[in-house]
Amino acid sequence: MERHYYTYLIEEEFAGHYFGRESVMFKLFYDYHWTGPDQKSQLAAKQIEFITKPIP
Repeated sequence: MERHYYTYLIEEEFAGHYFGRESVMFKLFYDYHWTGPDQKSQLAAKQIEFITKPIP
């Protein structure tokens, strides 16, 4: 089985807000990455885009 890892830099505002509630963030990213292309949520994509920083 091949594993895939994704790295995101979370904006400080959101990192502080979700500290201790990592399971909520994990579920957002997990659901987005492991759903089929026809089922991907536009809302989840926008949420991820909003709370993450571009990796330099």
